This record gives sequence, structure tokens and C-alpha cells, in this order.
Amino acid sequence: MTAGGHEGGVRPRNIYLDYNATAPLLPSARAAMEQTLDELGNPSSAHRLGRRARERVETARETVARLARARTDEVIFTSGGTEANNLALSASLADGGEVWASAGEHSSVLGVLEASGANWRALALTADGEICTDALSECLSRAERPPVLLSVQAANNETGVLQPLEPVLELSRRYSVPLHVDAAQYLGRIAANNALAEAEMVTLSAHKFGGPQGAGALVARDASLLSPVLRGGGQENSRRAGTENVLAIAGFGAAAESVTDSDSFLRLEPLRERLEHDLRASATEAGVELRIAGAGVARLSNTSCFALAGGRADMHLAALDMEGVALSSGSACSSGKIEPSHVLLAMGWSRDDARGALRLSMGWATTSASLSRFVELWERLCLGPVARRRGARVAAAH
Repeated sequence: MTAGGHEGGVRPRNIYLDYNATAPLLPSARAAMEQTLDELGNPSSAHRLGRRARERVETARETVARLARARTDEVIFTSGGTEANNLALSASLADGGEVWASAGEHSSVLGVLEASGANWRALALTADGEICTDALSECLSRAERPPVLLSVQAANNETGVLQPLEPVLELSRRYSVPLHVDAAQYLGRIAANNALAEAEMVTLSAHKFGGPQGAGALVARDASLLSPVLRGGGQENSRRAGTENVLAIAGFGAAAESVTDSDSFLRLEPLRERLEHDLRASATEAGVELRIAGAGVARLSNTSCFALAGGRADMHLAALDMEGVALSSGSACSSGKIEPSHVLLAMGWSRDDARGALRLSMGWATTSASLSRFVELWERLCLGPVARRRGARVAAAH
């Protein structure tokens, strides 16, 4: 809880459950940014003020490197996870070879691949949302030419499903394929494992774990895999041109320091288990099927993606928003048209079920009381109408 007695600095009636979209700013990040606001200087300038700005950037680089188990010279600051993913793919797409990525990747990976005109392959997901490593192994063994890059999310932003990174890394090593891991939803919540410490490239995003929006990083252990997307000055060792966003980077570094070696994220798992238990129990009592994505495999402890049979995510989100509840759907909305989640479709969900999916994601300010209140509202605004429609259809059929 924040000093005002409510979550994330928003109004008391609001319940914020959309951390996978963006997390409330951590107090440490806010303090670092407030201090930086009073300072002046371009980090590329040689004078005292410039050197002070450079010190801010390099201090943040050290803390981000510790979070990612990387060397400081491997950390490239970007404007966020999307730019980091674009940078990670840039050289491989120009190579002329084939890039492989899971079918559940973020749009900042799949969108780049689709728009590039380059050769790429989408790796199928299991019904639980994981890459099938046996199938990946078979594909690699049969490929006439191995892919020039393998890109895999550490944790899915919609379902929270954790990918089997250790066996994926082992396969990438066996077939000499560079590995890029999009860890935007992972790092800052879970400690970096060996796969992240050894992957050639790793994406981070500050605002997913309490840093500011507008700051991210790409860890690049092999500079030959990069082709700069932004060209101009020699910033970031000529790997990303443009004056560094000192204010956001300072907040990024402070947030990274706060979450490195912290186990506070673990407290969310029992909250999620209780939440899903309550949702299932209510749906069962109402005679409505409830489906939870990835419930049988390891997931981020803060994430639950679920759908009521016959539910409509757009209607549910609108009703909950009127009561001050902020969460997301498993669908993409473009020009008012609701499209089913590509992630859930890749997991074998029907288009109707995917259109009904809601994504609830918790974080550092989430309380048990707020989740209990959410369940009450969900029962009244979402489950109730679906159950009544179902009852009316059953009655009409008889």
C-alpha cells in the first residue's frame, strides 16, 4: 500500500491489476528521478555537469548489469523493450538466413519479423503455452541450414507462462544458433537464471517492474550480432545513437537495484492461487466453465489469464473499469475491433474463448483486500450476466 492508503498512487476506489502493461513507479525510482530533475548536462559533454550526467548513466548501467548477470559493457540502453527487441533482430534479418521465434512472442518481435520480408519460422506452442523442446530439437536436426537466430520469451506477457529456457539454450549451443531472450516480463521479478546469463542477447524493460516508461536495455554479449537501428552519434559504444535519457535511465537503475536479490515477488503466488481458487469456485457454483491459460505449467506468480465460456472481454473490461478496476484482456483492440489473442490461438483456444480472456497481473502494491474486492465485482459484473444468459438459453431449449 502507498502512503495514501491505496495502490500505485491512484484514487482510493481504484484497483490496479495491470502490472504486465506497466507497474507503478517504485519509491526508489521516483527519488532517483527527482534528484536527476535538478541536474543539467549532456552525458557526452566533457565539462563537470556532463560528467555528472555520465556518472548517473554508468551507475545505472552497473545495477542493470547486475540484475541481468551481465558485464557493464554488454548493456545497451534503449527507449524500452520494443526498441531492444528491434535491435536484437536487426542484424539477423539483414543476414538473409532464417530467424526462428515462438508463436507466442510479443508483437515487437513477431511484428518485426512479419514486416521484414525475411525468412522466419514460428515455433508451435503446446496447449499449456510452452515451446515443445522435442519438436524444436527435431526441427534443428532436420534443417538444411540452422537459423541465424532463435528468439524466445522468458515469460509470456499475456499468460505468464515461463518458457523452458535451459533446454532451449542447450539446443542453441548444440546447433550453434545465437539465442535472444525477451525477458521484459521476467527480469525484475525473477532472478536471472543460467540461460539468461549465457544467452547472446537479452531484452529488459524498466516499467514492467517499477522503473519509468521510456527506458529499457539490450544485453548483447556478441556485438557482431548487432546492426544499429538508430545511427548518428557514438553513444552506447556506437550501438545506439542518440543522447541518453538520463532521467529515465536513473530511475531504471534505481528500480533495478531495489529488485535485484529481492524475493518480494514470491508473496504474490499464494495471492494468485487464492484468486484462481475463488474464481473457479464461483464459476462452478454458477454452472459456467472457467478456463485458465497455462494452469498446468510454471507461470509468473503475478499473472492469471482466464476466460468464462460465453464471456466477452470487451464488455467485462468496460463494466469493471466503471467500478475502478484496471486490468487487460487477452485480445488486441485495433480501431474498435476486438481480435483474439494470437498467444491463446497458438495454444489451441477457440476464437470465441480467446475473445473472452481477461489478464490480471499483480505487483509490489497489490493487496489481498484488493483481490477480494475484484472477485466480488467480477462475480457481479462478469459471471452473473454470463450465467443468466446461459440459464436463459437452457430454458429456451426446453
